[in-house]
Amino acid sequence: MNVFSIVTYTGAVLSTALAAAALVRNGKSPVNLSFAAGMLALAAERVFALFGMQAVLPSDVLAWECRRIAAMSLLPGCWLIFSLGFARENYRQFLARWRGAVVAAFAVPICLAAVSSVYSDLLFSGVGHAKDSTAWVLPLGLAGTLFHVVFLLAMVSVLVNLERTLRASFGTQRWRIKFTLLGLGALFAVRIYSTAQVLLFSQVDMRLFPPIATTLVIADLMVIVSSLRASLRKVDIYVSQEVLYNSLTLVVAGVYLLALGVAAKVSTYFGLGEALLHNAFFAFLLFLGIAVILLSDHVRQEVRRFVHRHFRRPLYDYRQIWQIFTERTGSLFEIRDLCAATAKTVSETFGVSSVSLWLLDANQERPSLGGSTALSVSRHGELKDLEREIGVLMVTMRGKTTPLDLHRPDWGTPPDDGEPAVVPSPPDATIRYCAPLSVGGEFLGLMTLNDRMTREVFTPEDFDLLKTIADQAAGMLLNHRLYESLGRAREMEAFQTLSTFF
Repeated sequence: MNVFSIVTYTGAVLSTALAAAALVRNGKSPVNLSFAAGMLALAAERVFALFGMQAVLPSDVLAWECRRIAAMSLLPGCWLIFSLGFARENYRQFLARWRGAVVAAFAVPICLAAVSSVYSDLLFSGVGHAKDSTAWVLPLGLAGTLFHVVFLLAMVSVLVNLERTLRASFGTQRWRIKFTLLGLGALFAVRIYSTAQVLLFSQVDMRLFPPIATTLVIADLMVIVSSLRASLRKVDIYVSQEVLYNSLTLVVAGVYLLALGVAAKVSTYFGLGEALLHNAFFAFLLFLGIAVILLSDHVRQEVRRFVHRHFRRPLYDYRQIWQIFTERTGSLFEIRDLCAATAKTVSETFGVSSVSLWLLDANQERPSLGGSTALSVSRHGELKDLEREIGVLMVTMRGKTTPLDLHRPDWGTPPDDGEPAVVPSPPDATIRYCAPLSVGGEFLGLMTLNDRMTREVFTPEDFDLLKTIADQAAGMLLNHRLYESLGRAREMEAFQTLSTFF
């Protein structure tokens, strides 16, 4: 058994295990069902590809390749459903909005694969060997070309939706799903690359199969890491229904396909086709590693600390922070949206994964979750115990005007020595800091933060900025409440006027 066989079987086993785990976790969820079906289709496709590469007779090669295409025809629809629903609180709206695309992603590839199973010459016009190689090459027929065009468009759509989910996540939510999105994104990026190569040269070159099998193993391992952090059902991200005009995936895919045509002409002229293929794959692995590093909150926080300590500049760019905060909150009219935008800004600014805003009701009796980077407002049952603890903490925070470090009995002001201390508390602690949301002598609630991933305590500069953001958020929340009260008063006045008239 050679290395390619080991890699292929490893990817198939891992994909099958992930599919089984998804079904055991929640087999009735459309997201889990599509994930399981997509993983099983990937496993079958890779095994069929291996058998096709090992076949000796051209007729056997053609038969196994037709089976691979049949398994491959399930991928667009399954993964499109998964990308529309994964980790999204409002996934049913997206499924309803994309139902035409989902039906087409299932119907077109499956119909082409079914027709080609009867008339194989429509899928491939022949079987041969690559130039100066023993690898099999299958020139595309009309149905094969159309199949790969639809597959390419579907993979780009899947990447766009995964990117959209990643950009909408932040804090603990991103920490939980980051490796799943990166792993699957890497897999589909390689599939876009290989499909573009097939369409560019109008033939299926089996030398493209080993990179795909290797990427499947990498993607499976990254999904496993993400699953160990949190199950698929424990993340609820609200993604905007607005059209995503500035999609990085669409820009990269468009530039890549344009550059690919130019590179193919240049490589053909200089005879560098095969070298370009391998170099592109290693460049992809390099970019994947860079993406993993850049999406790490710990790394970004350490870079910020390094610049502050060694280049003697302020820790924060206050003008940029205030500009971002104003842009995110200036046009919001719902308290839930305002709290979510505030929590996201605080999470990104201080490098804290879990930020929550707890608000008192109109009667000042019980707290409720306004917005969070780690908790979901829709999960009322899971918040009851936490609400009681927050209620006790609110009693303590009434009358306070500055943020509090719960690990310090002296109300948490760290020593002003320029070197933050390191505390032994875990980075995923529920609450480490809290800041009161009060304005004009009225206590509206509080903001809670967990410990930094770097385990460094807040400095006086951090506390000052946190207090400023909390005070500004409290002012906006009070204005929203007054505006709602004014609206209700006007409605009552109109009702009384109409009643008096009658």
